[in-house]
Amino acid sequence: MYEVKIRVEDESELYHSFDPEQQLINGDVIDYILEKIREKDIHDKLSIHIICQNEVNIENVRNAFAQYIRSNKTALKKEQKRNNIKQLWMFVIGVIAISLSLMLSGHVPELLSEIVSTVGAFSLWEAASIWIVENPVIRLKKARLRILSNTEVSVSNGGK
Repeated sequence: MYEVKIRVEDESELYHSFDPEQQLINGDVIDYILEKIREKDIHDKLSIHIICQNEVNIENVRNAFAQYIRSNKTALKKEQKRNNIKQLWMFVIGVIAISLSLMLSGHVPELLSEIVSTVGAFSLWEAASIWIVENPVIRLKKARLRILSNTEVSVSNGGK
């Protein structure tokens, strides 16, 4: 088990400062946890231990983490869909443009054929860029969310 300890003076520090209902986890807390789990073995279970001087409603904290995970999973699914659509469109445009360039070669001025070929190559490169660069980032974010979704949250009072 890999434990991340978070020390706060008051429970309100765990939540976003603009959220009066205390349902959104503070971005600094999430950043701290994500930074800590970079060193963690992906197969170890994660435990978040909150150390606070005052009483902490553990259910509110768990619900806030669950809300963070749900909203981010939804956002990542949308981003993945957008990337897949962009990637497909860029690939199709690239193949069509390069095919058109080959068909036009010898029938139109060489400059026009080269411009169409360049547009096709650029589109294929963009599709490859999405596949090579952007999609692995989304997979990494999804892996981090999976780790967070299987997290135990515990609380202790004082400087333990």
